[in-house]
Amino acid sequence: REANLANNNSMLIFRSLKFKLTVAIIVLVIALMGPVIGLINRTVSELILLETIEKGIAIARGIASGSEDPLLTNDDLALFSQLKGAIENRGVVYAMIVDKNNIVRAHSDVHLSRQPYIELEGDIFKVNKDYVIKAYWDKSEKLYDITVPISSVSATDKIGTVHVVLSEKIVREPVDRASRNITYLTLLGLFLGGGGAFILATVMVRPINLLVSGVRAIGEGKFNQRIDFRRNDEIGELTSAFNDMAKGLEEREFIRKTLRKFVDKDIADELLKNPDKIKLGGERKKVTVLFADIRGFTLMSENMPPEEVVALLNKHYSSILPIIDIYGGVLDKFIGDAIMVTFGTPFTKDDDALRAVKAGLMIRDIRRGLNEKLAIEGKEPIHMGIGINTGYVVAGNIGSEERMEYTVLGDVVNIAARIEGLSLKEDIIITEDTYKEVMDSIIISQEKEKFALKGKSKPVTVYRVVGIKEAA
Repeated sequence: REANLANNNSMLIFRSLKFKLTVAIIVLVIALMGPVIGLINRTVSELILLETIEKGIAIARGIASGSEDPLLTNDDLALFSQLKGAIENRGVVYAMIVDKNNIVRAHSDVHLSRQPYIELEGDIFKVNKDYVIKAYWDKSEKLYDITVPISSVSATDKIGTVHVVLSEKIVREPVDRASRNITYLTLLGLFLGGGGAFILATVMVRPINLLVSGVRAIGEGKFNQRIDFRRNDEIGELTSAFNDMAKGLEEREFIRKTLRKFVDKDIADELLKNPDKIKLGGERKKVTVLFADIRGFTLMSENMPPEEVVALLNKHYSSILPIIDIYGGVLDKFIGDAIMVTFGTPFTKDDDALRAVKAGLMIRDIRRGLNEKLAIEGKEPIHMGIGINTGYVVAGNIGSEERMEYTVLGDVVNIAARIEGLSLKEDIIITEDTYKEVMDSIIISQEKEKFALKGKSKPVTVYRVVGIKEAA
């Protein structure tokens, strides 16, 4: 009889929900462990490979940018110097410079220099306008040949190519390490998850279906999901916590979508307070528009590697954007090396025009200080032109229901952009409309000037601002 009772108890345990849930989770984790580890390994491999290739492209571009003159003047020593730093990078197998006659002019292995270049057979991995990447096997090792052309300002065709060859071995090491760690974590999660599932199944029998349905709804992005279930125990607290979580996710999702549509903090805060304003359309309002542009940027960027151009712009904007914030301006958009800033959106103030002029003057002073440092370092100064105009525009959300941008439109914007082109080195050019707003607070360099702007039937009157009066 005792044996039968023990046998029945064993059968009840095997048929219980907590046992089934525990076994199901363990089996599910085991079944998914392999594919998940494979997926993670593949994803990590792809990310590391792409990062390595991007690094290789940057190295090849750097070599190409410094190889034009040595290649034209047959300065092989300088070409070898270009390659010296490349092979010191982890993952680089070798590098070489080939001239237009298909002769290896410089090779990281000196013995292979001055030999005809033999293109290896392989598959095209990626092609861009300024590089080609080919993948091929060398014995048991997969290599990637990154080819970047060497161009000359005085020649129409390329005068040579740079080849940087990377090994895929650099990808395998971190992937193997990550695979081991994931396996250990999976086993630990399997043990803890099984025990936790066994305990939770005991106390979650009745409301389990409601909670599963709610979790699935949250997973589908239905953050308005709520569970109407009340109990004065842990299950009741779990249900209440679930509802609070769903409400928090719903609010955060709204904030996330709003911030994706609107960049400026003031605009985002206003729309979060008044959600009804998130719709297409605009309103007519008076604003002051400021344009600031780097002088000679096109020529400057032609003589610099792309990485240095980006670094230069980032450093330049880092010195300007805090000034815009100080004077309450709103960054409307970046236009390459230029920025468009509005004063009067989303809230109009009486001193919008004066704050715009003060911001322009501070940008000028900061830029002059930075240029003095550049001069000490032996570098060319960076000059800016600044144009400011005031008037009525249409301010609002432009775009579609799925994607929109808060901006201003109108002739005021066009004129501000045009007069910015009249500015010389850090000149602050303002229109007649802006001058009327700030005339009692500013100092101008001379009497008004008139210029004929493209697309305008009448000349536009402008002033050059020197500074702010002491009383202002």
